[in-house]
Amino acid sequence: MRILLLHAEDTPVAGPWASQHWDLVYDLARGGWAACERWSGIFHCPVRPIDSLRNDDSQLRKVRELLQFGLGQLVDREGLDWWELTALLVHYPLERLVLLRKMASDLPPEAEVWVSRAGFEAAALQLSAGVRVHVFAPAERSSHKGLRHYMGRLKRLPASQVLQILGDKFDAGYRVRRHFHRRTRPNRRQKPTVLVPSSYINMSLTGAAYAEVAPETDFLLVSTRSSGRLRETPHNVTQAWLASYAGDSGASELADILQRWVRLKTEIASVPELAALGQLGLMDDFVKWFENGLAIRNAWLEVLKSEPVQAVLCCDDSNPHTHIPLLLARQRGLPTVACHHGALDGRHLIKKNHADVILAKGRMEQDYLVRACRVDESVVEIGAPSLPEASEAGTPEDRDWIVFFSEPYDMTGGRAEEIYRDILPGLVRLAQSVGKRVVVKLHPAENLPDRQNLARRVLGPEQWGTVEWFTGRLGPELMRRTWFGITVQSSVAVECVIHGVPCFVCEWMDLWPYGYMAQYRKFGVGIGLHAPADIVRIPEMLAANRLDRTVADACWQVIRPKRLEEILAGRRASAAVPESIQRAP
Repeated sequence: MRILLLHAEDTPVAGPWASQHWDLVYDLARGGWAACERWSGIFHCPVRPIDSLRNDDSQLRKVRELLQFGLGQLVDREGLDWWELTALLVHYPLERLVLLRKMASDLPPEAEVWVSRAGFEAAALQLSAGVRVHVFAPAERSSHKGLRHYMGRLKRLPASQVLQILGDKFDAGYRVRRHFHRRTRPNRRQKPTVLVPSSYINMSLTGAAYAEVAPETDFLLVSTRSSGRLRETPHNVTQAWLASYAGDSGASELADILQRWVRLKTEIASVPELAALGQLGLMDDFVKWFENGLAIRNAWLEVLKSEPVQAVLCCDDSNPHTHIPLLLARQRGLPTVACHHGALDGRHLIKKNHADVILAKGRMEQDYLVRACRVDESVVEIGAPSLPEASEAGTPEDRDWIVFFSEPYDMTGGRAEEIYRDILPGLVRLAQSVGKRVVVKLHPAENLPDRQNLARRVLGPEQWGTVEWFTGRLGPELMRRTWFGITVQSSVAVECVIHGVPCFVCEWMDLWPYGYMAQYRKFGVGIGLHAPADIVRIPEMLAANRLDRTVADACWQVIRPKRLEEILAGRRASAAVPESIQRAP
């Protein structure tokens, strides 16, 4: 039996594997079932997404277990566990390792495994599963490969994102940037304030939306990078730069943590998955992360020392830069509140919660956290921020846009070109038949020229000119003109529900491991498309699926101002969990 693993940077038609016989092909990227079906005709054998091997949540349970292996061994003087903060950064390759070991365990003894090019997967199979792997393209010199990969990623990003990435890579500890940000006195009256740490725009917008719910409470939004800055803020929100609080690098503690890290690595060597992670070089940056992390920790310590912080509201506790202040506040007995800017955060499946309260935006998110992620129900409370700006009700004639909500698929192992190939041509044909226009709404992390070039490759010349592009924020004007939206599994499906806009989700690309699509289906969020061929049926599907306001109510229930103030003051009450929520077995 000959098995080919197709690398994310390769295609079926371009390579020596195209002319050879295969019994089974796995796509190592996320291109979706439709792409695999197309490729089955090229290879004359079944082609499957590697992620299709996940038939339950056992792999994620294994990842959670592995991430807890080194807990308690790299704790600093402030009580922060640097294994916990750092290991989560490599959860994605760890998930892949666990999945590849499952694939290896199911291989027949006579299987001959080939990979289209050397890389993570080939090395992981050999190191962690003991599988002999044949490689078509040998490994490049690491320096050339790393530079080319890095530059390739940068080309796909907007210029503002590139500058931020370079700053994070070469000045993560703010040794340079601190000299360009003068600290202001954001809270002259020294009135108690809620600290909102942020690293990117969606976190800041969520923090600002909660601030609007409690107008009598002061909020201090401290950004770790420029993408966390808001152009406008509510009257009770003041902004500051974390770089302006930076000082001591934390070098005095680093030597001790590194000594303990050396000891921990010897223990890691006994765990196949973690040992492979180290042998593949994915832990090589841990030392640098420890060093920069201590400098970032000290900057947050200065924030807590110099500002009258009464509580911390963290809108992404999977991000180490913004999780650190929550942990520091908890050590000091300050109220800590976590939430997530998106519809759902699947990383709760693999991480520990340290917040006093997790605010869920509605019953759908509460059910996901308690039932699917097994988060302690007593800390989860329903309480969304202020509603997104509403759009005026438009006439049917006003709704002349068909909006494809694009995402930075490349960042999570997706085949962006195949996803565009599945969606855009069908949308353009539908738009032409009903007199509408196709608008591609880009995510802030997507590069407009890159996505336009990609669209040219999947559309004919007569189709390309009919597509419009939208790079601004998702606002009321966009929603007012949208006939329907379509997305893979973005949180925008929930935003569409709240605005009363129908949204279709591409179920043939449900390959991510966190169960978002299943949760959407359970609560009626979005209308499922099973294959690209279903796009032509959207008008009749719209006629058969009337919007149900109870779905919006299950997704978004704004917290009462008084209750938010109580939570931020540390006055907790046991969350009432509906009987319909049952924990996963």
